[in-house]
Amino acid sequence: MSSYRNRGKLRDKILVRVGQLRTQLRSDPQLAETSLVDQFNSIPNPFKTRIEAHLLDVEMALQGERWNDGNQAITQAESVWLKWRKGREDWLALLNYSQTLEEKIPTTPDLDPPYLQSVRRNLPLAIREAPDQNPQDLYEQLDDCAKQINKYLQLDAKLRDLDNLLLETTISTQELQSWQRQQKNLRSKLNNLEPTDKKAAQELNGQIEKAITLLVKQIPPNSTKLGFLITQPELLQKAPGIDTPRIVIQEPKLAQIRLWIFSAISYAIAIVLLAGSGFIELYSYKSTFGANLWGDYGVLLAWGFGAEASRDAIAKVVANLDLPGLK
Repeated sequence: MSSYRNRGKLRDKILVRVGQLRTQLRSDPQLAETSLVDQFNSIPNPFKTRIEAHLLDVEMALQGERWNDGNQAITQAESVWLKWRKGREDWLALLNYSQTLEEKIPTTPDLDPPYLQSVRRNLPLAIREAPDQNPQDLYEQLDDCAKQINKYLQLDAKLRDLDNLLLETTISTQELQSWQRQQKNLRSKLNNLEPTDKKAAQELNGQIEKAITLLVKQIPPNSTKLGFLITQPELLQKAPGIDTPRIVIQEPKLAQIRLWIFSAISYAIAIVLLAGSGFIELYSYKSTFGANLWGDYGVLLAWGFGAEASRDAIAKVVANLDLPGLK
């Protein structure tokens, strides 16, 4: 019994919690081990990945008989599961939106511009960190990614407009070569632009629009290519709205005061009960109590210490039973 209490009981408690958590995971199609969702999504569900990592830590801790580490790991796994359940609808909407973002990132056959590399790298990074955040944080990051992708699509469309203009101009060959070099320079600026540098993006947009304005003047009035300027790229919509309620934590001082009052009252009641029972036990049945000052009161003091030790031992035994409401 002693061996089981020190080792087996701790292990079995953790195993029960692991079993309960896996049962809950299997009930959720997004987190089930046999889920088909991940087969169609290039970005795996970060909550499922994080929970599985914590459960692996539990397994390793149990093998090494590190009960505290195992208990901590299963607690972390349960915490991730709870966060997923609380904001499940918001998380699902945001994860689906992230998949849309990844599919919308332009692909170039011969070149993968640093701009797109940065966006493509930051997107899964934001998703992986979701279990450490709240839905609002992920919403803001995905919204920033969407704006960066849209900015690239807009500037890329204008540069393609510039390419078409160069095909319709009546300028000389020397001027055309000069414009082509300028166009390549603008394309290089876009490809190497830092997605978070809004000022540089605005400057580049101004340079492209200025070049387009100058070239439009070189196109014959009867050209059919002027209509392309009204064409706009298909941009991403904003990230879906989230409806996760904010958790307002009440002032902790009142809770501290209530705990202090409860503790004081508990100790006062214990003292009164122990003193009363001791008085009845030693005085009411002994009319000469107090005649032997040191002896009688020494017995009363010893009785009090013995009663307190018994109470503490009984409380620990009851606590070890893990009965509901007695922890």
